[in-house]
Amino acid sequence: MRRDRTQRVERWAVRRVHDIVESHLQWHFGPEPLPDYGVDALAEVVTEDDLVTGRLLGLQIKGGDSYFRRPKGEEGWTFRASSDHLAY
Repeated sequence: MRRDRTQRVERWAVRRVHDIVESHLQWHFGPEPLPDYGVDALAEVVTEDDLVTGRLLGLQIKGGDSYFRRPKGEEGWTFRASSDHLAY
């Protein structure tokens, strides 16, 4: 059995977001252990004075060339998703 390339890219993307959330925002980050319907991780907001707020953000993390084919100048990328993903 061989590992799929997309699995490596997905794990890389989750690690990168983990680093940003914990290092730059200084919030808590945890990969989502539930079945993956779209939420890949949870981030818990922590204020500048280290108050843990209990406010959680569900993060859907995308990685790989297929999601980032069309750069939009210096602004980032245009992300196109299915109506199911947008509704979720």
